[in-house]
Amino acid sequence: MNGQPQGTAAHPQIAGWIASDAGQHKEAERIYRLGISAARQAEDYTLAGNVAGSLAYQFSNTGRESEGLRLAQAAFNDARAEAPPKARALYLDRVAWAHTKAGQALSEDSDGTESPAYLYWVDAGELRVMESRVYTELHRPLRAVPLLREVLSEYDATRTREMALYLSWLAVALADANEANAIAQPFRA
Repeated sequence: MNGQPQGTAAHPQIAGWIASDAGQHKEAERIYRLGISAARQAEDYTLAGNVAGSLAYQFSNTGRESEGLRLAQAAFNDARAEAPPKARALYLDRVAWAHTKAGQALSEDSDGTESPAYLYWVDAGELRVMESRVYTELHRPLRAVPLLREVLSEYDATRTREMALYLSWLAVALADANEANAIAQPFRA
């Protein structure tokens, strides 16, 4: 499947999406599993991980949260070595979604391991900031601005370094959106 023109290998995923969106979850699961099998036979592990991630997403959204979490994590683990950065980012996004749907907050170390103390600052808000920073760098202010505003509205103002940094990103995103008047608003008391 690696040698096929772009888009042809994704047909099982698209067919699975259609079935899933139509509420035909068993049919979507059958299609996804067929796609995973075909991708593995073709030794296209990135595609296999992508289709498995779609099935994991369906599981997570249809009351099978623990299965969704296991499958999303397995898809990431199986394909991450050879997967391109965009695919790895998608896999990790699906793992994060599966954790969320399973009711596992980011601060929980659910697999029995404890996070190192130096990761004290990593929480859901910080990850949203990182996501908004990516959108800011990509010049996608419609995605960056709402995330930054949400995070900054909840942010501890005593963390002045981070606050100043994140406000500067908001200013850049607002400038990209041609919202010159809004740039000064976050800085007003």
